[in-house]
Amino acid sequence: MTKTYLSIIFITLTFISFSQEDVKEFSLENAISYGIKNNDNFKNVKLDEEIRIQVTKENIAVGMPQIKAKFDYNYAFKQQVNIIPAGSFGPMQ
Repeated sequence: MTKTYLSIIFITLTFISFSQEDVKEFSLENAISYGIKNNDNFKNVKLDEEIRIQVTKENIAVGMPQIKAKFDYNYAFKQQVNIIPAGSFGPMQ
């Protein structure tokens, strides 16, 4: 019983010691820039701006003239054969 309590305490202390290694120290300017960069409202404003730019590009593309091109190539490697005989429309002269 005491072994399980000791192992639980050991594991808990191990996790606590590892979790405290991620402490960040900032100067005032770094803290302000970090706060602005990681603010959810600021991120949403940036995403809205990118969406607005893409919608503007779509609207400009609709107004631009559209060019459609088609290239078709047909190679008849066999000579065409007439199904109708030559004399069916009249006598041959």
